[in-house]
Amino acid sequence: MHILRVDDRPSSVLSEAEFDLFICASGYESRSTFIFELMANEGKFRSVLALGFEKSCQQEWRARNDELFARDGVEISLVLEDQEQSIFELLEKAVPVFSTVRLLVDYSSMPRRWINAIVNFFKFNQGLEHVEVFFVYSMGSHIERSVVPEYPESDYQISSIESLTTLEGAAVRQKRTMAIVGLGFEWIAPFAACELMEPDDVLAFYGEPGSLPDYGERALGINSRFIDEFCRDEAPIPLSVRSVEHTYRILGELAAPAISSRNVALVPLGPKTHVLACILVANRLPEVTCIYVQGSRERVQQVEAVGKESVVVTSVQWIAASGQAGDLVALD
Repeated sequence: MHILRVDDRPSSVLSEAEFDLFICASGYESRSTFIFELMANEGKFRSVLALGFEKSCQQEWRARNDELFARDGVEISLVLEDQEQSIFELLEKAVPVFSTVRLLVDYSSMPRRWINAIVNFFKFNQGLEHVEVFFVYSMGSHIERSVVPEYPESDYQISSIESLTTLEGAAVRQKRTMAIVGLGFEWIAPFAACELMEPDDVLAFYGEPGSLPDYGERALGINSRFIDEFCRDEAPIPLSVRSVEHTYRILGELAAPAISSRNVALVPLGPKTHVLACILVANRLPEVTCIYVQGSRERVQQVEAVGKESVVVTSVQWIAASGQAGDLVALD
């Protein structure tokens, strides 16, 4: 299937539309169940597929979230974080075989590989004609900022740096490489990615406006050394955490002209809305690579939902491969 459209939608659509399937994740943050609780009383979805991390099921907030789903009769499907094939198998059973399907996906607590697996499922699906997926993200407040050490200290342990499945980029490699790096709240990650890739050119972007008034200022401060070393010619670009559509358009405009002369790698290290936009751009531009810097820290940083007014909803429509794919940069 081809991506037809990527559109921002108001949060009111959650109470207005009806969905064939609701996909969510029981994670380690308190916000993991926020959308489910918001939607449960509406009765707007026919069935639920709740994914759970197979490791560390007894972590305190993870156990609380599992219990909440269980009280509503929802069984958790345990999956290893890197097992995209397991996501495919679960989706094969859960997604209804209609000509037109509408799904709701809460990716607030999903790892990048799960988000990518859901997108890949529809990309390679040959039995559906039209799919509309409402990706919903609950913006969070990092209530324990001291958990994340800032430069020059870090407890972040990087375990791997690799491309996401099917987003490896062009088979024929160019001589020059451009990295488009999304800045987050961990200063060591962009250094590790660029030291591995050794890009000739680096562009950076960050979340602004974000979920909190100082979100963008904080991201720039944490990454100031990286910006000084790698982004001398171009100031980091502010991209709203609240608009996947806008981020998708801008990143497409940056990547598309460069792919004829350079290897282009998207490296989303910031908010999940930016991660989703990067995955969608790399799907529309197969020459572009999407890099995943996987790591962990000593303590899980607790994140709580900001509220209903800070829910980001993105409609992504796919059509059968025989149809006309949408324009990446200038959607009608």
